[in-house]
Amino acid sequence: MFSVFLKGHCVSGNGHNYKGNIHITKSGRVCQHWSHSFPHPIVR
Repeated sequence: MFSVFLKGHCVSGNGHNYKGNIHITKSGRVCQHWSHSFPHPIVR
């Protein structure tokens, strides 16, 4: 479990219930959607 606070958005857990609009990393890359396994596979 993790918890992150970004510009007024609190993200915790595995992202399943995340309703925010943060989708860009600090380095400017677009984030992969929580439920997608492409282009990077989900490893559990």
